[in-house]
Amino acid sequence: MRIIQVGSGKKRLELVSGLQWHPLMKTGSARVKELTALALAAQADFKVIRGTQSVHVGFANRSDGAKAGQLAAAAVIADVLVAKGAGRSLLAAVRVPGDTGDAFLYVQVRDGVILAEGDRVGERDAIRVLLGQHVSFGGWDTIVCPGEWSIPNSKEHEFEYFFNPQALWAQRKKWALAEVSIAWKKALIPAALVLALAAGGTYAWKEYSKKKAAAAEALRIQEEEVARGQRMAPKEPPKPWPAMPYGVDFAYACSKALRETGVSAGNWQLSSIDCESGSLVVRWVKADERAWISHLLAVRPDARFLADGMAASITVPAPAASSNDFAERLPAQEGVRLRYYDLASRYGMSVRIDPPKEAVQPQALPGQAVPPAAMVTLPSWAAMPVTVTTNMDPVQAAAVLAYPGLRFQKLSFTYKAGVMQFQFSGVQYVRS
Repeated sequence: MRIIQVGSGKKRLELVSGLQWHPLMKTGSARVKELTALALAAQADFKVIRGTQSVHVGFANRSDGAKAGQLAAAAVIADVLVAKGAGRSLLAAVRVPGDTGDAFLYVQVRDGVILAEGDRVGERDAIRVLLGQHVSFGGWDTIVCPGEWSIPNSKEHEFEYFFNPQALWAQRKKWALAEVSIAWKKALIPAALVLALAAGGTYAWKEYSKKKAAAAEALRIQEEEVARGQRMAPKEPPKPWPAMPYGVDFAYACSKALRETGVSAGNWQLSSIDCESGSLVVRWVKADERAWISHLLAVRPDARFLADGMAASITVPAPAASSNDFAERLPAQEGVRLRYYDLASRYGMSVRIDPPKEAVQPQALPGQAVPPAAMVTLPSWAAMPVTVTTNMDPVQAAAVLAYPGLRFQKLSFTYKAGVMQFQFSGVQYVRS
């Protein structure tokens, strides 16, 4: 995170760059819960909300130097350009005046949303390379950068074009960081706890805990009675989605495990990174004869090797709490696929969602009686397999995709042309 001072005297302001941005999909009271869950995942202390059509939020942490009242530099640049008719998809590289290291503010906005990696400060050469990569994607309404960079159809604007002290002071509340209204405690990681606190404090959390415990106990008793033959099995299978984590929690757990683990392994070549079933598995292969087993063990003493010594892997925990949302209302099957295809076009994702497989009535085996009707009633829900491939930050992508009944089962990390790509595999549960 970078802090830049503008103005002087009583009207001196601080700009801050390097916020974590996330799109917001909910409205009304549901948005409060969405904000709370995202803020928890980022362990953020401050927030700023931007946009009217495509609303998104930027988070900052006190440990990085953020404080209330600082202005989000990326939001200022984006709003100034939009006000000048620059469109909704923007790239801007603006030199920070007086910086001995020749630093540049870099902002990336797509369809009105500041992207997760679209708010940063970097050295001139690094930003120039990054801008060139993003320009190649196409679809930008406006590109701002120094004219000497020779980017076709670009414009050049100085720092003062965006950050006029008087204009900033007059509209400072629009871009100012405000405290997140949660008292952070690292022990309170499960999003369900934070949502309960946001919904009504300690009392609401206690009531939520009682209901969840009662539901779990009722299910346990029912399963025991079924096993003893004292009770007929339920008319439909147990709902699978309450036992699975929400998409954002799953993506956060996988990303956190990968950050803490890293991928370096000496001169061995990275093969694959997969996160599923509460574990992250990183695999490497022997690139050539110079890649010794002892080299890998020096970097990864906990690596496990295949019998031939040509590949190795490590497995680390990536736990995500179950959603335990027994009251979640599933969407109707009609229109679900169009929703995902719309998100794919808006956010540059590749989405595949297959129709649900037809449920099959269980048949009696030879010599057995036909099961009672109550034992063979089909479920009132169906499962549609979903696969999403994206270059967007996994947690941000999961927030964009979030929808009732959506659960991810696997997240794969791969490098394509030097860029990290992410593939989610999961299920969209719908009413059948």
